[in-house]
Amino acid sequence: MNLPHNTLHITRLSCIDRVIWFCLIFLLVFVPLSFGGNVYWARTVMEVLAFFSLGLFLIKNAFIQPSRFRFPLLCPVFLLVVLVVLQLVPLPVSVLKVLSPGAYDIYSEYLPHVPGVAGLRTLSLCPAASAHRAVELAAYLSIFFLVVNMAKTRKDINRLVLVIILVGCFEAFYGLIEYFSGSQHILFYKKKWYLESATGTFINRNHFAGYLEMVVPLVLGLALSAVPHLRNWRASLKWMAGERVNLVALGFFAVIVMSLAIIFSRSRAGILSFAASMVFLGCLFAGEWGSRSKLWIIVSILVIVLLAGVWMGLDVVTERFAGLADTAHLGDSAGGRWIIWKASLGLVKEYPIFGCGLGAFVSVFPVVQPAIISNAIYDHAHNDYLEFLVEFGIVGLVCLIWILVLIVRKAVALLRAESTPYARGLTAGIAASMLAILLHSFTDFGLHMPANALVFAVLIGILFSMEPGGTNGSSQL
Repeated sequence: MNLPHNTLHITRLSCIDRVIWFCLIFLLVFVPLSFGGNVYWARTVMEVLAFFSLGLFLIKNAFIQPSRFRFPLLCPVFLLVVLVVLQLVPLPVSVLKVLSPGAYDIYSEYLPHVPGVAGLRTLSLCPAASAHRAVELAAYLSIFFLVVNMAKTRKDINRLVLVIILVGCFEAFYGLIEYFSGSQHILFYKKKWYLESATGTFINRNHFAGYLEMVVPLVLGLALSAVPHLRNWRASLKWMAGERVNLVALGFFAVIVMSLAIIFSRSRAGILSFAASMVFLGCLFAGEWGSRSKLWIIVSILVIVLLAGVWMGLDVVTERFAGLADTAHLGDSAGGRWIIWKASLGLVKEYPIFGCGLGAFVSVFPVVQPAIISNAIYDHAHNDYLEFLVEFGIVGLVCLIWILVLIVRKAVALLRAESTPYARGLTAGIAASMLAILLHSFTDFGLHMPANALVFAVLIGILFSMEPGGTNGSSQL
């Protein structure tokens, strides 16, 4: 049977879209469950599917249904990509000496007999690591690009948001159950590290908390958006007798469970960042939109979380904060992080303009590593911004600030726009989620974990898929 040309066209188009959506949703489930993506094979799967989905999207737009691409962060991202390429291109030693005297000195002092490519050297002091991390960064950019161009309606956005929320709920429930079970596992593997903390399917408690602190504000923002302005007790009773109250109550329950999981992760920065996001969310709902009843809902939820935490044994969490100055475990204390940061600033002085190379921190840090922490290998600076500055230099820092400014401007524009309660709640939730993980990044390297970086890229993609004027339909949520 011969199908009409237009029918075949629509069939092929919908099939390609389904495959792309399947890949995106699969990654949102697969990466967190595979130890937060903190294993080589999980990162490889993520990269392969991200590039495969991007290839399908480009083929669809080139041969089936041509359309305009949208890449809101194109200028700073393009400049950042150029910088990565520059770090990887072999340069004459004379040029390298001008662009990065620190890199030239390293090659001359520590690697004088290692042959280059026809006497050429790269700005990156570890080009293999830079190439590997560049591929990973390209995968996140691909996912961001796909979300911006694929999530055009409320149904599209709900599809992504619902998966993130369900995975977050699973992580919280599973983490708490394993924590209180007395015999902890990560799926089929017996847990070896952080036995005193809830970590879900993550290895590191800080990364687990970083993941959930992006999900909780998202759920709470959407749940609060479904609560109308309750002017008096009669209106409150009438709304509580309605159909939507059950879904909202389920959302609040999920927030309570995930909040408890963050607390019992015993991640100090995670708890403080989560608290800051709750304050921020409360200010948004109680401020411009004039809904103090929603502020009281947030306060009530936090009180319930606190009481439940006390009942479940909050003393183990307070012990973590009491050990901020613990010198017995420098790598996990405030003092230890300060030592790492201070030493890392020495690397900034050595490679100020173009950095030492993406992913090269672990190779370069031993040059400045203090003797007091010489018994450990530090693959990260425990500060994403400082590590970014070390690896990318001032040029990269300018790009990062540029990107963050554009994100903030977009969020502010959406929050100020006349839109539906759903769109405002979604925007507020995403803004609070980004605030939480960005604050946490001052004392950790959570955004280096694929699960966290993936959710961060998807949330930013959703943010930029929405338009204040509803030109693409997605703001009419």
